[in-house]
Amino acid sequence: APLLLVQAVTLAVLVVPIGLWASVVAAFLYGAAFMGTGNRALTGIQESVAPEVLGRVSAVWVMLVVGGRAIFAGLEGWLVATIGVVWSGLVIAGILVVASVWFWFARRTLPSGGRMAPAVSPEH
Repeated sequence: APLLLVQAVTLAVLVVPIGLWASVVAAFLYGAAFMGTGNRALTGIQESVAPEVLGRVSAVWVMLVVGGRAIFAGLEGWLVATIGVVWSGLVIAGILVVASVWFWFARRTLPSGGRMAPAVSPEH
């Protein structure tokens, strides 16, 4: 959840023209948060899926990430054409904030404290 908030704030800094160096720092931090979020998600999947099905589950995850990006690029383009770059960036930043808060509350309600259960092989 904190990495999504970093993405939201740095995206807002990127779309509001406040200066070159602020944008460079924001782009670096956004990229780092984006990579961290993806790595945490993939690690959670790898730790919670049985080894026998890990390849199939990882393949579905990759298809969702890559395919989702292609689908949402079209939606982002439409949003930019409709309301402009700054407002569309702020809308997407708002979506990231909502997702971050949702994940934060969802993690608090899980019995494991937000940790995914370790994978159990079918033999056990």
